[in-house]
Amino acid sequence: MHKNFRTKAYFWTVAALYLGLTSGLSVAAEPVLEQARALLQSGKASEAYSQLAPLEFERSGELEYDYLLGLAALDSGKPDKATLAFERVLAINPNHAGARLDMARAYYALGSHAQAKAEFETLLKQNPPPAARDTIHKYLAAIEASGRSKTELTGYFATGFGHDSNITSVTTDFAPAALATYGVAYLPTGNALTYSSPFFSLEGGVEIKIPVREGLTAFAGLDAKRRNYTSRHSYDTETLDGRVGVSLARGNQAYRFSIVGQSYAQDGEAPTTPKQTSERDMLGLSAEWRNNLNASNQIGVFLQVNEQRYPTTDTSNVEEVLIGANWLHAYAGPYKPLIFVNLFYGEDKAIKRLANGSDVSKSFTGLRLGGQYSSNEKTDIYLSLGYQWRNDSTAYARSTLIDFGEDKLADLTLGMNWRLDRNWSVQPQISYMFNESNLPTAEFDRTQVSVMVRRDFR
Repeated sequence: MHKNFRTKAYFWTVAALYLGLTSGLSVAAEPVLEQARALLQSGKASEAYSQLAPLEFERSGELEYDYLLGLAALDSGKPDKATLAFERVLAINPNHAGARLDMARAYYALGSHAQAKAEFETLLKQNPPPAARDTIHKYLAAIEASGRSKTELTGYFATGFGHDSNITSVTTDFAPAALATYGVAYLPTGNALTYSSPFFSLEGGVEIKIPVREGLTAFAGLDAKRRNYTSRHSYDTETLDGRVGVSLARGNQAYRFSIVGQSYAQDGEAPTTPKQTSERDMLGLSAEWRNNLNASNQIGVFLQVNEQRYPTTDTSNVEEVLIGANWLHAYAGPYKPLIFVNLFYGEDKAIKRLANGSDVSKSFTGLRLGGQYSSNEKTDIYLSLGYQWRNDSTAYARSTLIDFGEDKLADLTLGMNWRLDRNWSVQPQISYMFNESNLPTAEFDRTQVSVMVRRDFR
């Protein structure tokens, strides 16, 4: 789309380069850059990118190299990589008009129309040449027209298999743990036993986005998941997640407000009458703010207020408040590495007291670190590490001998997303979870391994 836009933008920036309008860029006689420039001028952006990309690790930070790399990435359909290269150019020379224009084009190609519009409007104030001004106006018109675009409908379906080492997330030696926690020794049954089993999974989801006006979009989505354990069918799980809300984009900032809900079902094998299951229903309100500081850094904060209801165990019902902040950084260079940090704090307030007068209220604080890198154009590898501190708010909520329960929950996840083509991907993953607690019955570890095949519809 907009081939003429790209051609005009390119020739404007080339003209600016040679006329000295971009004061930080010199005409190098180096063969590799001259050859890349010639390929770009002849419309062979992919070939230019193939020549320049292998040099990124050693030449990242050179103004002329980064600018040509950004142009080659953008015009060969890689706007995400282009923004990183243009960001490096602008860090060296903030007045580089060509990089500023092409950064706007890259934002447009990524669908970040609010950011693209802000960049284009800034350029108009700098009195660009007539050809560039015409190009900018055409992009701005296209952005405005996109605000009246049609409804977007996307979806996915995934299936796979795996193994779960501890379906019930309980300690492996429950009898002595119960004696130390409750002062009573008894043989474990039902959900107090540790089970492992292979499983099969089915997942699917759909989301609809409806443009309301420029920058404002209404959305609704639904995701369904089912896991079948081949040897313990009473622990099969079904999860249904839904959301509806609006998102608002303003320049580098984005806001999202939604109503969220979840229904979780698992029968289990609790030896109680009436039977207590792990069914849970959640309904809440969520608000999120994100700010793209630049092409490499994004920060955000979020707030969620929800109610959780357990149909067969009403003493577990709580009202929850969760707040948090996050930061994401995308590094320049090969492999597209990125890291993220997520901090959060939450409180659960119980609705009903237990028989002993206590309740399940608690507070929790968490930290999650993670990263991702692309080993090639089709493969992303990711790693995530989480740690959460949990403290009971009332005495003897989970024990008759230990007043306040304290837990330290850690989890580690390693996975890969291998894209077979635009719509198909294979996703192997392994995760390990360990809970350390002053309550012996609450200590456990759990390992899950899975391989999913996913088909996206867009």
